[in-house]
Amino acid sequence: MKKNNLIPKELSNLQKTVLSVQKLLAKELLAVFLILLTAIPLAFLLAYLLAFFNHKNTADVFSQIIGNSDEGGGQGSFVVLYVISAIGLYFAKLVYQSIKVLTKKGEEE
Repeated sequence: MKKNNLIPKELSNLQKTVLSVQKLLAKELLAVFLILLTAIPLAFLLAYLLAFFNHKNTADVFSQIIGNSDEGGGQGSFVVLYVISAIGLYFAKLVYQSIKVLTKKGEEE
């Protein structure tokens, strides 16, 4: 950024702050987009595992959460698995960033 003597110092600090917030929002939006894309195959994997280990208890829990699979054609279960996958991936991202910040702070001290 080119420094201009006509721009007050406070304004240049404000511009730096705005640029850093924009960069942070862009990174977070990209992360959310990647999480939403990654959640699709993860939801399919979870659906496959639930179908593979299909016990009566699992079917009862699913029917209580999303209703009867005959009514929705099984699409409701995929939506629930997709939402669970997306939330889990975002939570994993938050945990990773927290660990990264804590270890970085530990190195500085």
